[in-house]
Amino acid sequence: MNFRESFPDLTRILQSIPILEPTELLTRGTDVWNGVKIGETIGELLDVSPNTIYSNFLEHFNYFNQMNQKLILQEKTTVCLPLINPHKKQYIVAYGLFMQAKYRLAINPAVSPVIPVHVKGYSRFWGSRVPTVAVGGTFLALKKDPLASLDAVIFSLNNASDISNYESTTLEKDALGFCRQKVLPAHVQLYAGGPLDSHSEIWVYVSKADNLVPPDAAHPVSLSYVDIFLEGCLEIEQQYGLTNFVENCINSTGEWTPFWVNDRIFPRRPFLYSPYAEKFDTALKKLVPAAYSGITVE
Repeated sequence: MNFRESFPDLTRILQSIPILEPTELLTRGTDVWNGVKIGETIGELLDVSPNTIYSNFLEHFNYFNQMNQKLILQEKTTVCLPLINPHKKQYIVAYGLFMQAKYRLAINPAVSPVIPVHVKGYSRFWGSRVPTVAVGGTFLALKKDPLASLDAVIFSLNNASDISNYESTTLEKDALGFCRQKVLPAHVQLYAGGPLDSHSEIWVYVSKADNLVPPDAAHPVSLSYVDIFLEGCLEIEQQYGLTNFVENCINSTGEWTPFWVNDRIFPRRPFLYSPYAEKFDTALKKLVPAAYSGITVE
């Protein structure tokens, strides 16, 4: 008869033991199985000797280890990507690259037109290291902060399954170091006035804590990426006839740092490829002068 079937309580006991690598288990075998803490306790419960438990446990170690690892992975995934209510309208807050239409529509043509919003309870800042980017750089990050707020946009998708497709087939958020969090509708204020429909779910992608690292000389902020970010803000400003939305984007972004490189294609004639470079440079000089003065040409 199978050893686990002979001793059904063994499953419960073994699942309470921290996951160990087989080599670690072997090196700790004497302490774990001949000691009073675990070996004799299991022996008393099952009325078998610690040596019998130890010899049979090695045979079944991988089974329990794999089951525990699977449960842990499922738990982490649920925490990072919470379940979506299919009966509610779904919105996503875009605060960086996807504020600009051409990038947003390229990854999912099903997205609705964006709406400019002011979001409370989150901080946008330069402080994300993306694991899959080979060249060192620091990108926009987002984290929960009850004292902070930011200017951004929201858009809706057709249904809940579109969000799953948005994540798994295009953005690969989990792999890139982000998790999806629910935002309270009361914390999202429309620029046109009023809150969103309370019968909706609003999501934002926050950076994982282990990817939050401030810029440094080896991982600077790229001016070309700042241009993309601010082009999205300017697009919204012009589309909705807003005043100072670009400046609001700059002011509601933290960690502007002297670790900053001008990597535009023609840094001394940027208007050839970035027609709004002069406008952005003027705003940056005005609002973050100390950081802007540290820019070096790459």
